[in-house]
Amino acid sequence: MASNSVDTRDAILQGSLEVFSHRGYAGATIGAIAKRAGVNNLTVFRHFQTKENLFRETVLHYADIDLDAKELDANVDGKTVLEGLVIISGVFFELMFKNIHIFRIFIIEATHFDFVKRMSWRMPPQLLAYLRDYFADLIPESDDRERRLVLLSEMLLAHVTRLALQFNKHDSIW
Repeated sequence: MASNSVDTRDAILQGSLEVFSHRGYAGATIGAIAKRAGVNNLTVFRHFQTKENLFRETVLHYADIDLDAKELDANVDGKTVLEGLVIISGVFFELMFKNIHIFRIFIIEATHFDFVKRMSWRMPPQLLAYLRDYFADLIPESDDRERRLVLLSEMLLAHVTRLALQFNKHDSIW
């Protein structure tokens, strides 16, 4: 059990992240979230008043994910194309895997909540822009170069996302 109000709030947010991720908004209950957080139902309501407030606070708290492009550039610099792609894919995978619960919420709830849809589209453009820039030096000038850059970037990001979701689908807490 959490020792103070800040710890309790953090425990509730972490518990709600995991429960919303696995059950979706409609399937999540305050009871399941409270149990996961190690608190009682009233404590959850005291901190967040409603399930909707808790959901909104959870998404806002965990959705701020940024790609460290400078660090990634430093790791890729001087590598072959294949080595660079392995490094980039690994960094993307780890980023998604570390944040798998919020990515699941994005996927499950973006069609139900406009604010989730808006939050979910902060990260993919960063990743796609990085990939597009990486591939730009590899694809020669042509009439369809931009389309090819976008397609290649989206394909790699989609593949890594699928792998991160698939790899994590059997996590041990459920």
